[in-house]
Amino acid sequence: DLHSFPTRRSSDLHIGHSGGYAALAQAPLLRLGVDLELHRARRRLEVASAVFTKSEMRALEAAPGPGREHLFYAIWTAKEALAKMLQLPLMEALRACEVLVDGPQWTVRAPTTDAGGVVLYQPRPDLTLAVAWIGAKLPLETWDWPPQRPASWPLIAAISL
Repeated sequence: DLHSFPTRRSSDLHIGHSGGYAALAQAPLLRLGVDLELHRARRRLEVASAVFTKSEMRALEAAPGPGREHLFYAIWTAKEALAKMLQLPLMEALRACEVLVDGPQWTVRAPTTDAGGVVLYQPRPDLTLAVAWIGAKLPLETWDWPPQRPASWPLIAAISL
């Protein structure tokens, strides 16, 4: 199981899970959303064409080989974490939120005027984790569990809303 949580603690827990893995995020006074996706065989372009924006599709189609799978899951988990944070039905959030990928510079459009962000990690080569929040920006600590120890997961993107 994988856990990711900010440095401050509260009783407000947010959990994402996929394929036998789980992620936990917690922070005081923040609206949070967390999503974790195990990469599996699926028709990614077909799924994406039904729910991704035109710019997300262009970025996905332009991604080379294995990069396409990783980009699909990065966009998907960011949008699902935003759905949970904004308390939107998933299909509505998939259409209303947009992850704009321009090389290393990523931006997010979401139906909110509040400040916040989305951070994306790759805890394992076949696993993508997204944490979205509204409120004060806090440094995130990431932990592997068990055993409980600080994690050094590759950062895919840190995006401000």
